[in-house]
Amino acid sequence: MFRIFRQQFLKLGSCNLLGPRSLSLTSRAQSKNSAALRPVVLWLFRLLAISLGLAMAFGMAEVAIRIMIPASTAHLFLLDPVSGRHRIMRPNVRAVVYGVPIETNASGFRATREYSADKPADTIRIVAVGDSFAVSAGVPIEAPMTTLLEGLLDEADPHHRVEVYNVAVGGHGILHHVATMKEVALKYDPDLVLLLLYPFNDLDVGVFDAEVERQKRIAGATEPAPWQAQSQGVLESKALTVVFSKVQDLARQMEFVNRHAPPGRFDTWLDDYAVGTERRNRNLAALREIRAVAAEANVPIQTFLYPMNGRSYEQQRPIYAAASQLVTEAGLEVYSLLDEFVATGRRPWDYRINLVDEHPGVEYNKVAARVVFDRLREIDVLPGIR
Repeated sequence: MFRIFRQQFLKLGSCNLLGPRSLSLTSRAQSKNSAALRPVVLWLFRLLAISLGLAMAFGMAEVAIRIMIPASTAHLFLLDPVSGRHRIMRPNVRAVVYGVPIETNASGFRATREYSADKPADTIRIVAVGDSFAVSAGVPIEAPMTTLLEGLLDEADPHHRVEVYNVAVGGHGILHHVATMKEVALKYDPDLVLLLLYPFNDLDVGVFDAEVERQKRIAGATEPAPWQAQSQGVLESKALTVVFSKVQDLARQMEFVNRHAPPGRFDTWLDDYAVGTERRNRNLAALREIRAVAAEANVPIQTFLYPMNGRSYEQQRPIYAAASQLVTEAGLEVYSLLDEFVATGRRPWDYRINLVDEHPGVEYNKVAARVVFDRLREIDVLPGIR
């Protein structure tokens, strides 16, 4: 087909388009003009063929990636006009995130069943407080860290039934967690609270303040899930998103970003931990309030720091050191998962949920569950867990 098109294209280039007036031209001039035009026509044909080939390849890649990374239908959030948590997840949701079903129970948490405030006899109950990394939308319900941890703990204690109730909400930070402890976590009579922190945007007080302002203006308004925005637009190119993401990964792997990039959001996160800043002081006060609330209820609390999937582990170390110092200063026990992930020998971006989203995938949750399980056994905070 391309050969026939090329022949016709060359014939068109060699044709004389000047009409009857060209009859007065000599055959020598015609031959000269045709010879001069032929390379130009051939070059244009090659350019057209290359462009069509690239367009076809890009279109096929776009289709393939959209099949590999299905669209999300989750519309998870509400602004609560009363709650100090401000943003909550809608109750009884049945939706899809990246092709994987997600559901919430009647209380608006990722669970397939309800949990009563009255803890059953012979039951050890753990409540996990966190953000979207703890929610882990996009992986099956049996794959989040909290679900895996429940299975490990239940198997380790033959005398008790172990429950791990995940009350995390995507987009929540430390300031949200204070209200979660007061309004939700402690009302379920837990034997232990897990505070699962993502030491990057969890200290972003701007997100919290913006929600407070929206809460004043809007009651019951819905907001798209943070992981939905990357796959929501029909005209948004996923192929370009993947290319851009892989270029970023390569640059980070070579530590080019760390050495040459201008200050960006990654750098401002470290500023959140700078001593004396309002942001640090507000988060420190919130952590201290969390500790006080748990102590008043006589409930132990353990804090775990989740690694990031978008930067090298070495680049993350300064933030983890600062986060550990902040949590310790607040009087809370803290354990960083960073070194445990380094020990696996895999790169951070290998643990992503997919090519375009840095939220944790199945393997990330497996590593996290094993680390938290081993840590809980080590500190002997739960009866019967050895």
